[in-house]
Amino acid sequence: ANTDTFRIEVIGTTVNYYVNGLLRYTSSNSPTAPLLVDVSLFTNNATINGVTLTDIGSTPFFLNATGVSTTADSLTKTAANGWGNAGASTSTNLTGDGYVEFTTAENTTSKIAGLSNGDTDRSLGDIDFGIYMLSTGGLLIYEGGTPTTYSGSYAASDVFRVDVTSNVVTYYQNGSLIYTSAVSPTAPLRFDSALFTNGATINSIAFTTP
Repeated sequence: ANTDTFRIEVIGTTVNYYVNGLLRYTSSNSPTAPLLVDVSLFTNNATINGVTLTDIGSTPFFLNATGVSTTADSLTKTAANGWGNAGASTSTNLTGDGYVEFTTAENTTSKIAGLSNGDTDRSLGDIDFGIYMLSTGGLLIYEGGTPTTYSGSYAASDVFRVDVTSNVVTYYQNGSLIYTSAVSPTAPLRFDSALFTNGATINSIAFTTP
């Protein structure tokens, strides 16, 4: 559907294809480096939007990972239920305009993810601009541990975005604006997360800058 998020991922010699954070196909062919983004468009006015190319290289993507298992761009909570014992931030950060996107594989666990200037601990209140996904399927916006006026709902594989443009933070769900913050951010901003429920996931974390 329009606004779906697609990813082609290379890990070692394996190429994986994702749609909205869900693995759809693993190639039987091995890639030959270097690999570039390449497109071909048939229909007049056809679009390819939000293209990003991320090299995880030798720098660890995740920092301060606690109580979670990690892959190249995803987290799964392995610790017991509770706040403060599981989460991670990233070495990648925003120093100006840009955004972070992520998904989750389920709407039956509680977790929060977004952008933070620092990374003091794994608590909910440590995340400056967070999207709080409840185990009931509810959705809240929390900033520094304080709930805003926004409330909604979410489904597994929804795509979330926390965007910074001209020092204004906005929140998106599946490409639609859901909330504009009244709080000015302090750069640099990194992805940060806190997970409550054992087995909770944050998947397909990716940054985009202009």
